[in-house]
Amino acid sequence: MNGVETRTQSRLGEYFRRKVGVPLLNLFRQGITAEKIAQCLVLGAAISVFPVLGVTTIACTVAAIRLKLNLPAIQAVNWLFGGVHLVLIWPFLRLGEWLFRASPLPLSPGELTALLKNNPWEFFRSFQGAVLHAVAGWLITVVPLGWIIYQAMILIIKRRSSAARAVALAVQD
Repeated sequence: MNGVETRTQSRLGEYFRRKVGVPLLNLFRQGITAEKIAQCLVLGAAISVFPVLGVTTIACTVAAIRLKLNLPAIQAVNWLFGGVHLVLIWPFLRLGEWLFRASPLPLSPGELTALLKNNPWEFFRSFQGAVLHAVAGWLITVVPLGWIIYQAMILIIKRRSSAARAVALAVQD
């Protein structure tokens, strides 16, 4: 290789490092304090079970950016809770129906198909109400539970970091 090719490769490598490598490293390093990790875990789990399909990835991304949390970590938590998300839609829906004293939405495929064929407007109106009921069920369970879990995690993290500092000081003496 001649000097021109080496300089070109060096410039290209430097450009790639500056434009791709550094921003990626910053993304992975962002939000790695103990409190931010606790927020990331709790918010990632809470958002990931939000009972509306197709919004959790965007919601986790927005939360991570707004709160300066670790985006890859919150998305990993979101991904890990994907199956739980699908399982919890039904209980959230039923809880919301109970809260609003609404008649239960039929969830069998036969009943849903018949409702769609016979009265499409009623079908969509029912699902609009079902989404609101499920979100209400999510709000009254996940939000308080998430807050309690976050507070417990912070307490544990502070105790562990205090203990680690005490050990470090004892080792220095």
